[in-house]
This record gives sequence, structure tokens and C-alpha cells, in this order.
Amino acid sequence: MHSRRTKVQIYLDVLRAVKRAGGRLKITHIVHKANLTHDRVQQYLDYLISKGFLEEECDGEHTYFKITQKGLDFLGELNKLKEISDAFGFPIY
Repeated sequence: MHSRRTKVQIYLDVLRAVKRAGGRLKITHIVHKANLTHDRVQQYLDYLISKGFLEEECDGEHTYFKITQKGLDFLGELNKLKEISDAFGFPIY
């Protein structure tokens, strides 16, 4: 039986998907890479934009979501925290 992802896990999946794609990704690709539906993805993107982790970018034809320096810094710090928690045998995710 699979457990459901928390909102935080979904936010991280979105940020990681954008980062892995070179820092910029279309919404359709975020849907697939973060395993979300089109109906649900916008609420997560809106939240990450409101917190300054992502920016919306339009080039006239397409809309992209770009990870900000704050988003990159957050992922970096979270990875450090994960390494520490794993070293103590207390995984955080």
C-alpha cells in the first residue's frame, strides 16, 4: 500500500523537477515529472510563486516556470538537513 504524498513532498517534487530540467519548465512537463494532474498543479505553482521559490515567465507563445535563487538555496539547505538527519538514523523524507 502506498502512502499519499504530503503537500511539502509535492512542493519539493515540483521544485526538483524544474531544477533537473535546467531551471525552467512548462506546466505540462511539471505535471508529468511531479506526477500531478492539470487540475491540481496550479495550486502548487501559485504557492511556490507566492513564496518566491518559482517565477512565471512568458515568451509570447509559451509560459514557463523558473526556479529562483531562493528555490535553489532552499533545496540546497534541505539536502544538508537530510544528510544530517540520515546520519543520525532519523530520515525526514
